[in-house]
Amino acid sequence: DGYPLTQATLYLATAPKSNSVMGLFDALKAVEQEQAEVPLHLRDNHRDKAFGDGAGYKYPHTYQEHWVAQQYLPNRLQGQVFYQPSDQGYEGQRQAEIWRRRDLQSALEMPDTPVIPLSASPQNRGRDRWLERTFSTSSEQLQKLRSRLFQTANLQRHHVVLDLNGKKGLLTSEALRQVPEGGVYVRANVNDFASLSAQFAHLSPLEKPQIFITELNNLATEVQQQFPGVRFDCAIGRNVLMGERDKAVAVQNIVRILSQKSRLVLVENIPRLGQRLSQWFTVEDLDAEVYERWQAAEEALYVDEHDPLLNWQPDDLIHLFEKQGCSVVAELEETETSLVCTASLLRRWLTPTEMPKPSYITRLASYLEQEEIGMIKWVLEKCCDRTLPWQGQQLWLTVERE
Repeated sequence: DGYPLTQATLYLATAPKSNSVMGLFDALKAVEQEQAEVPLHLRDNHRDKAFGDGAGYKYPHTYQEHWVAQQYLPNRLQGQVFYQPSDQGYEGQRQAEIWRRRDLQSALEMPDTPVIPLSASPQNRGRDRWLERTFSTSSEQLQKLRSRLFQTANLQRHHVVLDLNGKKGLLTSEALRQVPEGGVYVRANVNDFASLSAQFAHLSPLEKPQIFITELNNLATEVQQQFPGVRFDCAIGRNVLMGERDKAVAVQNIVRILSQKSRLVLVENIPRLGQRLSQWFTVEDLDAEVYERWQAAEEALYVDEHDPLLNWQPDDLIHLFEKQGCSVVAELEETETSLVCTASLLRRWLTPTEMPKPSYITRLASYLEQEEIGMIKWVLEKCCDRTLPWQGQQLWLTVERE
């Protein structure tokens, strides 16, 4: 037994050393200080499968290169970085790939993380759950989206770039890699500012992106005040305008901070054109008349003219940019993903909730009888722990400022 141990000892003794291992102490400190729970998808589903334990877990060895982006940290530790690969030796060779994978992992939404505000959950009022399925993403989809977006943007090394919706830093990180002689600015909201700042804390002051907080309807004024004289060669973003209440004002602000001959590349999910829950079923799954009334009720929910997430179509955004004197190339694309219908997700949909916004089942009750609501709840509950397909629509916009 001593011979292989000696081989291992000699190998480690002569191998290059890295101070990046010191991140261990930061990780230990975070674990000691945070009372954080293990994410649902990492829990043993043999223990409490009824509560969604294990649902949504991705087995890395079934994916290309035996790696897939998924979140391994508890919700409260998301965005914290403990391991900083150096630029020396093997770490240096792998550094760029490590950061790209980390970007994708950070960008993935956790199962318990709301995406858009439309219906509140009992567990977390003020956060919305109903349409999170419409924007569920996988690492493969995010990689394709990022690659296509930057190919369209066609950045030059000296460009000054604005990420209009920083969120988890997926686009920001790639922009930093592509414009080493330029600069990257990031518009963030209050919730994302701290995690974004931590994500890029390892960079030198000259390499870091300029992260600032502002609403889109005040973007031009804020940029002028914080960064006088800055004009952007390119702006990029994912779901920037989707939920904006005054899209016309937002578009005006975006165009105002772009330089002449600049380019804007946006990809926007369109909730109004997304799949409905009733499309998982047919008339054979429940009473035919109830099924038809369910479909009609859902259509009524998705055409709410007072909801900024639902009251727009692709042509609306195109016309807003054209009114600002821009040329626009638009492409509508179908998307297909899958959704793990966990017990907790079903509870959020099917628990009557009025405040701060009504839940899915509460909204349906405005159009259907209680007996019909009961039948719909019954068929939806049969989906528990099943992985189901979901179709949506994305709008790609390439805007040129003349």
